[in-house]
Amino acid sequence: MRLAGIPNATLDAQLIIANAIGSNRLGVFLNYDKPLSDNELSKIKDRINRRLKREPIAYILGKKEFCSLEFKVSPATLIPRPETEYLVELVIDKLKDKKSDELNIIDIGTGCGCIAVVLAMNIKSAKIIATDISEKALILAKENSVLHNVTHRIKFLKSDLFENVNDKFDLIISNPPYVAESEKVNLEPDILNYEPITALIASDNGFAVIKRLINEAPNYLNPNGLLAIEIGDKHREKVLLEVEKSKEYKECEVVKDLNRIDRYFFGEI
Repeated sequence: MRLAGIPNATLDAQLIIANAIGSNRLGVFLNYDKPLSDNELSKIKDRINRRLKREPIAYILGKKEFCSLEFKVSPATLIPRPETEYLVELVIDKLKDKKSDELNIIDIGTGCGCIAVVLAMNIKSAKIIATDISEKALILAKENSVLHNVTHRIKFLKSDLFENVNDKFDLIISNPPYVAESEKVNLEPDILNYEPITALIASDNGFAVIKRLINEAPNYLNPNGLLAIEIGDKHREKVLLEVEKSKEYKECEVVKDLNRIDRYFFGEI
């Protein structure tokens, strides 16, 4: 895999072997001299061939860690990323003084449900709605809520943004599509050829869905409610201009991610 130019080839190989033998990476090292069965060898060869075709390791294994929790993933949803982990961490910190209150939260475009599930596990008073336009994504998200025992705390709703939403919320959070069509050529084949394109690409240079969220969210926020969005690295000025035009937000900020790139918008009404 390294010769084929696969990123993180050694790590991926270890994960593939561990998954095939029903163990973890430590188990691979501890049992390095244990012979593999024909079935295990077949699984390893199949998964290496898939990785050589640049299928993401998370799809091959069917799982991905997010905020120290394991989530089921499939090609129906984006693979959770560290940037979104930090968004969730920032939101939990912003709501720390309200954790005893009964909070209404909506996760727009929930994908595999990782944001909604982590918020449910960290904010015990929260009632959460998780929406997605994809039925397959909602099925997977519900499976992850079952996996982490928070199904009773999350309502799953098929909706294009706020189309089927009638409630008001203390937090609206979203990791929307924000990659520009012109940037597709820069995407790794692992992403471009396998992850759902509608969850990645947005019109208006990647800004279309973010713009809708900024303008529509105030209609669904309670007083002092918070909108939290992951944004593209070129969207800061557009975001702030859109907020200024809307005249709905009393406070707002764009926050950098751990790589010092403008990545998150927070707006309070």
